[in-house]
Amino acid sequence: MVIDESLHTVAPKRVALLSDRFLEGFERGTDLLNRLLLDGLSDEFEVTLISTDIVEFRHDQSVFKRSKRLDASAHPPGRTVMKLRSWPLVSTLLYMAFHGIRRALRLVGVSPTRIGAVDAIRVLGSGPLAPGVLRELVAGRYDIIHVHGFPTSLSLLALVAASRQGSALVFTANFHFHNEEDAESAVLRRILCRSAVVIARTDPERRELVNRGAREASTLVIPSTVIVPAVMPDEAAVASFRLKVGISRSTFVVLSHPWSGKGGHLVLCAVQRLWERGIDVALMTIGDPDKTYTATRSRSRIPMGRVIDLGWVGLSLKWLAFRSSNAFALPTERDAFGLSFLDAWASGLPVVACAGTVQAELITDGETGLLAETCTVESIAEKIALLARSPVKAAELGRAGNRVLSTRFSPSRIVQLHEDAFRLAAAGRQPSKPNGSGGS
Repeated sequence: MVIDESLHTVAPKRVALLSDRFLEGFERGTDLLNRLLLDGLSDEFEVTLISTDIVEFRHDQSVFKRSKRLDASAHPPGRTVMKLRSWPLVSTLLYMAFHGIRRALRLVGVSPTRIGAVDAIRVLGSGPLAPGVLRELVAGRYDIIHVHGFPTSLSLLALVAASRQGSALVFTANFHFHNEEDAESAVLRRILCRSAVVIARTDPERRELVNRGAREASTLVIPSTVIVPAVMPDEAAVASFRLKVGISRSTFVVLSHPWSGKGGHLVLCAVQRLWERGIDVALMTIGDPDKTYTATRSRSRIPMGRVIDLGWVGLSLKWLAFRSSNAFALPTERDAFGLSFLDAWASGLPVVACAGTVQAELITDGETGLLAETCTVESIAEKIALLARSPVKAAELGRAGNRVLSTRFSPSRIVQLHEDAFRLAAAGRQPSKPNGSGGS
């Protein structure tokens, strides 16, 4: 008797990955994760990545640029990228309306995030609206829909689509601590309650999400990852770069971000304090400075040549800046993860963060980095001084961090953990409603 094995073939699970603006060459954050999942998930999953057609979108300057390609990108069978038309101007107007209402309500002592209609305006204005996303999600009849917490507008569309057709919603929250809008959002709570699986990146983030309504049994911890270049800048390139920006070989360079939300102004003050104590130290930053950092620098007494603000840079210059530095410091209390710490470990740098923060979950104090007891200038300066005075210890910390990066945060491990999360979500998925049926 011959058994036709094709009768026992299990159909692949259909997975939709939602992205607000997917750039396949962008090696950072949600774009990187979506690309890894698109390419790396096993044949057990049939994957469609659904993105808006926006490649740049910033509310503050009303900047939005459309992608020239809207057709599906070329990928192997079972892997599809779709870019759908969006309404960025509508989103910008809603965003401005929310902040106008928030200012008005605060004048009378009312928190706007606790008012359903105002919270809904905030959500719809969080990113470029794309009505076609909802149509595609419903028409595609996906088994699993995976969406990130920002922009919340896409998360809301995913929730509606999952509820209508019984898909399993997998929600990666990207929860930012000390953020009033996240903490009080009724929409966020609804998404957490209705998700089959919620993904946090650290244990503290997981606890916060469970406190806000996520089911404990299906709230998982899956960290983020970075792509390490096959070839890092060599010593000659590093020496040339330091010479170009005016830093001597003997100067101890601390790399940070020039934004107060990430503690950049504290690092600036710490470097100034060490320089005043006679330590040969300088600060280099990557990113756009905010007003607090700019004001702190204008008041500082540190010589101009001791602070190098590079602004936003491309990948090649980013890795050159990391390799040209001696330590990385980011005393942020707001972030839900710390991708830049992984960048530092990839470059073999020792890292400095604050105890009691999410980043303390990534770092073993004294083994893979140093934790300042408090997020104060003096405490941060103390840890930087320890590294500057002990280059052998600094190198040991950097090498240990690099080893952790290659195991705990490897891209292959992150993809495998997402596969496990998708299987868990599919196991608890509700059957789809028959075509044409009603439903409450």
